Amino acid sequence: GEVKFADQVLPSVTKVVYGVDFKRVFKSKLVLGIADGWLEADGKRIYTVSDMRVGLFGAKDEAAGG
Repeated sequence: GEVKFADQVLPSVTKVVYGVDFKRVFKSKLVLGIADGWLEADGKRIYTVSDMRVGLFGAKDEAAGG
């Protein structure tokens, strides 16, 4: 994928919000998602990432050790 950084999260930032927008999910032995993500600091979008791979785990998986 691609990652873009437009600024920094500084100690003066009062609110950080991030999001992950899934585009595809593959279910096999491991559940894998393909997604775009972003981070906003005080309402300004400063980080974006496209086509990242994200392993997905549920509460049942965590209780069973992964």
